[in-house]
Parts: sequence; C-alpha cells; structure tokens
Amino acid sequence: MSARIRYSEVKGNTVPYPPLFDEIRRNYGFVDTRGQPDRIAEIPEARESMGLTAVLRALAKPGAPLVSLGCDLGQHLEPKSRIKTRHVAGGYVQVVSAQAMEPVQEFEFLRAVGTAIESGFKDGAASDVWVVDLQLAPVVLKFDIEIECRSIWIWFYAKASTPDRAIAARERLLLSLERVIDTHRDTTSMAVAD
Repeated sequence: MSARIRYSEVKGNTVPYPPLFDEIRRNYGFVDTRGQPDRIAEIPEARESMGLTAVLRALAKPGAPLVSLGCDLGQHLEPKSRIKTRHVAGGYVQVVSAQAMEPVQEFEFLRAVGTAIESGFKDGAASDVWVVDLQLAPVVLKFDIEIECRSIWIWFYAKASTPDRAIAARERLLLSLERVIDTHRDTTSMAVAD
C-alpha cells in the first residue's frame, strides 16, 4: 500500500524525565540505554514489541549514530476510517545524535536521518498502510552537563482492518526502522555532502 511521511517542528522536552501517564501516554520514564543494550529489559514498552526491542537495541549499540531518548506504544480505533484502516497500532521513538555537533551540522545530520527513514519506510511498506510524522524538536539533555540540541520524534501509525493486523503492521514498520538505523552505523554516512 503506502507509507505517508509528514515533517513538522514541535516543542521540545528535557531528558531525563519522570514517568508520565495520561489519556494518551503511558510513559514509564527515561532509561539510559546509551551503549548499554542490556538495560532495554528495564523498558516496559519494549516487552510488548519485538520490533521496538530491535530498534532500541540498534540505538543502544556502541558506535550507533543515534541514541534513544524515549519510546511508547499504543493502539486505538478510528471508527470513521475505511474498514481496512480502522484499527491503528502506533507509538513513537525519540532519537538524537550520539555525538555533539554544531547547530548547522546537527540540522543537516538530522535532515539526512529523516530522508533515510522516509526512504526506508517507503521501500518497506509493501502492502501495509503506515503514517509517520517526523517531528524536529529541541531537547535539553541533563546528564553530566546540560546540553541543548535537537531531536527527532518518530511518531508512527500502522493501520489495518483488525487489531492483530495493525500490530503486525506496526512490527514490520519497526523492523524497517531498525534496518535504517543498522544501515547507517557511521554518522558520517548520514551527513549531507557540502
């Protein structure tokens, strides 16, 4: 079917962050997995999805060009949609460059990441219906020192005729994202040429 990709800019956040539960989110709080793939077992959302676990493992590998700042999964019904796209399984993964960069270089790097994700999703959608919103957002990282940078929130929605089919389509979407991340192990491979 198709992968529809949208780009937007949104307000940012601060990392680390505490748990947040409301009508939309079930976020258990930040878990620092940078270079520590074993810590993914501490992320409840990852226990629900082999695809999300694969993405988080790719982001946690030493030398990965991106690191995870957070993730979530969910499902909902869109009763006014066509029957074949009425059930939606989605979520998000927020990523940031693993290396500090100057603002212009960082923007170009994140633009290249977005282009790679878009291409990977369009190539991988096959018979699935995927909607993806790549949101550029500022983020304040408060680890050893405070750093302001930009991140990409990758919001993804897989649509299908039943809840099980939507979940299966979401898993394929996440495995497509994992392939994009693994393809670009070196940050210089995603940099835009001058």
